[in-house]
Parts: sequence; C-alpha cells; structure tokens
Amino acid sequence: FKREGTQISPTNATDTIHAQGFYQLSLLKYKKNVVDFSKSALDILKKVNIVSFEYKNDDMTHIGFIADNAPNEVSGKNHDCMDINSCIGLLIKAVQEQQTEIENLRRLLS
Repeated sequence: FKREGTQISPTNATDTIHAQGFYQLSLLKYKKNVVDFSKSALDILKKVNIVSFEYKNDDMTHIGFIADNAPNEVSGKNHDCMDINSCIGLLIKAVQEQQTEIENLRRLLS
C-alpha cells in the first residue's frame, strides 16, 4: 500500500484491506448542509443493475454493480467506485419506505 497523509490507498483496484471493523465519523459536528433526503431510495436502488463478476487478477466471484452504469447516488462523483456509505444509507431508507408501505397496507386491510 502507498501511504498518502492519513489515507492508505491500494496500489491497484483489487488490493484487499482486512480489519476488525471500519468506522466513519458521523457526528453532526463534522458535517454541513445537513438536510433530510427526500428522494425515493427504492426508486434509486431499482436503477442499480446487480451483477456477479471476478476481478481480473483473482478467480473469486463477487456480487455488486458496475459504477460506470450506476446512479450518481451510489457510484461516487466520477462514477468510478461504490460509495459504501451512501449505499448503506439508501438501503436503510429503502427498508423504512417498505415498512411504511407495509403499515399502510395493513391499515387498508383492517
């Protein structure tokens, strides 16, 4: 790995980093322009084409998406990576949206 300041950058796209956990700062004091996300997470996630693939230098099958073809919300500013944090946020919001739909259906059926 090549060390750059406080970041460690893999030397190529298929390097692997192992750790007991990965934690990202999420306190409000580290953020600005905080607003509720109002788009439909389900609509965004429906546009993500999930594929299985192998990296060119290994034979292990992975499941994910191709950033070049993915919506801005999950593929990073340059459509060159998977924005893990945004993906997790969208998945949580999608579960919330589905739960609201389930509760609304239950009310209708009651």
